[in-house]
Amino acid sequence: ATLDPAGQIVAQMPGQALTQYARGGAQRDWLRVPNLKAVVALAPAGGGATPAWGNGGLADLTAPLFLSLAIRTAPSITKLAPRPSSRAP
Repeated sequence: ATLDPAGQIVAQMPGQALTQYARGGAQRDWLRVPNLKAVVALAPAGGGATPAWGNGGLADLTAPLFLSLAIRTAPSITKLAPRPSSRAP
């Protein structure tokens, strides 16, 4: 996933420290992990009122993503399949 440059998480970081790592920033590729097999996220900052990734960032995922979160008291588990990638394995 890539950080959303317009997201509140990036904007609220003192000194614009995350801007260079957000989507379109000069250091955006520094956050990529080569040969990543899967991502397991607990209570991710990918959605809600202050999304870190935004829709574009989630669309950049090339590894399987497993999200585990709770909505009030009812647990919910969601699995998203990645979009096909043109990258070589």
